[in-house]
Amino acid sequence: MEITNKKFYNKLEDFGLTAAAHIDLKGESSPVIHKPKDWSALSLPWIAHGYEVKFTPLQILTFYNAIANNGTRMKPYLVQQVLDNGNVIREYKPTSTKQKICKPEAAAMAKEILLRVVEDKNGTGRGISTPHYRIAGKTGTAKMSFGKTGYTDKNLSSFVGFFPADDPLYSCIVVIGGPQGLFTTGGAVSAPVFRTMADKIITSNIQSNKAINKDSTILNKPLPMLIGTKEEVSEFNKRFNIKFDFKEDWEYAFVKSDSSRKIGVGKLDMDQNTVPSVKGMLLDDAIFYWKIKD
Repeated sequence: MEITNKKFYNKLEDFGLTAAAHIDLKGESSPVIHKPKDWSALSLPWIAHGYEVKFTPLQILTFYNAIANNGTRMKPYLVQQVLDNGNVIREYKPTSTKQKICKPEAAAMAKEILLRVVEDKNGTGRGISTPHYRIAGKTGTAKMSFGKTGYTDKNLSSFVGFFPADDPLYSCIVVIGGPQGLFTTGGAVSAPVFRTMADKIITSNIQSNKAINKDSTILNKPLPMLIGTKEEVSEFNKRFNIKFDFKEDWEYAFVKSDSSRKIGVGKLDMDQNTVPSVKGMLLDDAIFYWKIKD
């Protein structure tokens, strides 16, 4: 099928790439992409490779986020809630645009292509592949332009994508202008930064990580000595499903297990004639313990 200039431009409109992302922040630049009537004979292939156009990183990220979201384009926002003394006075929720940028089937095909960038042995982003989760994305390497001076020898290196690709939770873009060194491509410079951030982000999300020791229990090992107020020890027992009753006159208590894994809980006596041991106590409890001994 022949791709005309008008059809190509209309598809960019469908993708939402000819308009700003409309983030709630003043100063967002609109994309720079000329109408087909102003194109030269070489504009179509050049634009397809990323030249003759300008997009902010956020505008590019919004497009890739729509691919991760099965074709649904979301409006980016910075503030989730406005609080006043702990009370929510304004809340912002995710909102989508009225029209999908593509069918879910097309988005799935795009995801597969983006996965090959990272997972294929010849992919430009192969250096950030990991067995722990899947990354889908695209490297970008373009010569930097400085107005009327034209293009320079410096690269604008980028990597944009989303993870975990099988069930995307996060999308991210890394853009580095004029990196120094022998290798200054998006795959060599920006992709490793993306991977470093992705590793830290995904490990902080407990829902996206399966426990490798989910069938084990802390009770299989001797518990360390724990000393604190009765309330703190009770909370500890509750967390680890240790069932012991405390007497009402106990202010401080301890819990421990011996080498035979027998768990014991008892009252912590305040002997006025000995230097108290604060081992295992929190700082506030240790200070308070010393004060009442004095």
